[in-house]
Amino acid sequence: MAEITTPLLLESPAKVNLRLEILRKREDGYHEIRTIFQKINLHDRLYFSLKKRRGIQIRTDHPALPTGKKNLVHRAISFIMGKSDFKGGVDVLIEKRIPLGAGLGGGSSNAAATLRGLNQLLNMDLSTKELMEMGVQLGADVPFFLFKGAAIGSGIGERLRKITLPRLWYILIYPNFEVSTGWAYQNYMLNRSKRANLTFKEEFKEDCSGLALSSSVSLNVMSISGGRLKDLRQEVKGLTKTKYHINLQELLKSAKGISALLYNDLERVVSSRFPEISLMREMLLGAGAEGALMTGSGPTVFGLFPEEQRAIEAFHQLKRRVRGKGWKIFQAHSIP
Repeated sequence: MAEITTPLLLESPAKVNLRLEILRKREDGYHEIRTIFQKINLHDRLYFSLKKRRGIQIRTDHPALPTGKKNLVHRAISFIMGKSDFKGGVDVLIEKRIPLGAGLGGGSSNAAATLRGLNQLLNMDLSTKELMEMGVQLGADVPFFLFKGAAIGSGIGERLRKITLPRLWYILIYPNFEVSTGWAYQNYMLNRSKRANLTFKEEFKEDCSGLALSSSVSLNVMSISGGRLKDLRQEVKGLTKTKYHINLQELLKSAKGISALLYNDLERVVSSRFPEISLMREMLLGAGAEGALMTGSGPTVFGLFPEEQRAIEAFHQLKRRVRGKGWKIFQAHSIP
């Protein structure tokens, strides 16, 4: 059938979690989290067309990507079409570059791009806030991909506060297998040990009992690795024997400060089953990354670099070794 519109192309970026703390499991089954999100220029491309005939058709160049109702793009189309008077159909072509099940938010990003794209094509004039309210019904990360800039996320990730981060460069390693988000969260809660709940004071004698941050943000000091503790102290003003008073905005101004905050509650769970996680972190740090961390529920691990040239050098140093293991390696940088 003839197209009503020429295809609309939207890029759909990936994200990294620079920090991910799980606070509790809610009665509705979701988990309360606290996270720091940043978008990167590793992206998929989505082409949207309106058709005269009814129905939703999704095509893709990725053989493992579902094209039916299990795809968040399909669900997003159905959701927004239900609020429109349009009687035709929608075709979408998805060119995938973001790996599936990688902790990079590819599906959520695709859903957000779909809401934006159809809002434009159908002339619905929905505000960003309205689109974000739709997005959270599709997935906890979807609102972030409708939000401009980096953010601190709370709730299930849908409550967002804008933050300013420096331009950062990343090397990402994906070990060519998927990790179920549900499995990672479930096993985190099941295996939460007494040691995982130690206070910072217990782990580090009398050093401190918590981390107070400006902008009404509180991050858990106990989860900052011991190896980064010395670096963090050097950047802190107003240090007392029992508590750090840290200006979060100051830490977020530099790659060194951000690397001190890198932490993911799910990394221990995933790496206990998949030793590749620890190996990838070691490889990235050995190649000169300022810090390295598993993003989201994994299994992708990123290395953070303050300068493009350092990232390029690390990429060339690692690519043969990574590809020799059958893994994938990507270069990326942060985007607004």
